[in-house]
Amino acid sequence: MQGGAGRTPEAIVVGGGFAGLSAATLLAERGVRVLLLEARPYLGGRARSWVDPQTGSTVDNGQHLFLGCYRDTLRFLDRLGSADRLNLQPRLSVPFVEPGGAVSVFALPPLPVFSWSLLTGLMRFPGLAFRERLGLLRVAREVHRRSRRASPAAADELDDLSVSSWLRALGQSARAEERLWHPLATAALNEDPGRASAALFLPVLRELFLRGAGGSRLGLPLVGLTDLYADPAAHYLRARGSEVRLRAQVRGLMFERGRCAGVLLSDGARVPAPDVIVAVPPGELLEMLTPEVASEPFFARCSRLETSPIVSIYLWFGSAITDLPLAGLF
Repeated sequence: MQGGAGRTPEAIVVGGGFAGLSAATLLAERGVRVLLLEARPYLGGRARSWVDPQTGSTVDNGQHLFLGCYRDTLRFLDRLGSADRLNLQPRLSVPFVEPGGAVSVFALPPLPVFSWSLLTGLMRFPGLAFRERLGLLRVAREVHRRSRRASPAAADELDDLSVSSWLRALGQSARAEERLWHPLATAALNEDPGRASAALFLPVLRELFLRGAGGSRLGLPLVGLTDLYADPAAHYLRARGSEVRLRAQVRGLMFERGRCAGVLLSDGARVPAPDVIVAVPPGELLEMLTPEVASEPFFARCSRLETSPIVSIYLWFGSAITDLPLAGLF
């Protein structure tokens, strides 16, 4: 099988989701001729959009917020020329709607020093008593302390703690967890805070608390996710002599002399390439491996990884219920 422009690919990327498209376009930017293989009839994986046939609305299969600290993601969109389809706030501002309809806002004011802005914002966090707001500063201080004294041992220590356990150890009230920390952890880690590792939550907080005002601002796509990155990525690849193949299911990886040398497709075609990137969920990867490779310690650990499903619910109302672009609900 030939790659773009009738030539054998210099690299194969398996999987046309966010990770696969990011990897493929970065290679293409560096002059590598890529063959991207996606089993489904569309790109985007679990982050795509479609048009609802009844309403005509463009619907994402999961609403995704972006943060200013997503530096690699923003570089990816810049590469595609679609960064202007993402609306990034000038500064973090999140309105919260109370059960009675009252609206309060958590915002970081534009002060000369970001640490002052963060301190002021946390001390004004809505719905918490003064003592609880003071407690928020303990988390910020701990994030700063651990960032200055980072070590593998410290990371292992947090890995044995859930997010909830770590927050309780830092004296966070149940209401502070419910209103701030748990929604943030769930959104960032896609896992219940009672199960998610504190070691994974720490880098999230480090980016939010220590990277300046730009890192904490929120971004909402102005278009569906497919138009934001999937279609632009396909155009980017093809314009640079690479190839995108849909409905191309990889059945297995080919190995020669201890390294991956290409892929075997479900139709029996063998596609050699000097480099292969597999950007699919761990379970799908394991199905592509030979028994010998699958028994290697790294891949054996992959078999123990668990998944965490996402359920998105879209509701259409007869009239507008708010003019807010986004809101947190208490």
